[in-house]
Amino acid sequence: MCGCARFRPLGKAQQGRSGRLFPRLTDFTGEWRIARQIAHADGTTARFEGCAVFTPDGDGLRYHEGGDLQLATGQSMHAERNYIWSAGEQGAL
Repeated sequence: MCGCARFRPLGKAQQGRSGRLFPRLTDFTGEWRIARQIAHADGTTARFEGCAVFTPDGDGLRYHEGGDLQLATGQSMHAERNYIWSAGEQGAL
């Protein structure tokens, strides 16, 4: 699994920590548990489970995710990626 110190629940649409119906970029700051299924064109699937961390970076957030990727063959490996998220108009996503 991932090394997140704490997890926030995923799933249900809820108000962000700002109390707004639509979240602001800063509502994502912190650590999140993630899981995704990756569907390939040939019909096979892979699964990623891990942790995403959003940290402040200038006017946006730096996004880093890392975890275990299990391929359809059963082979498992560590995977990670990084992005920079930036807010749209009035700080909304």
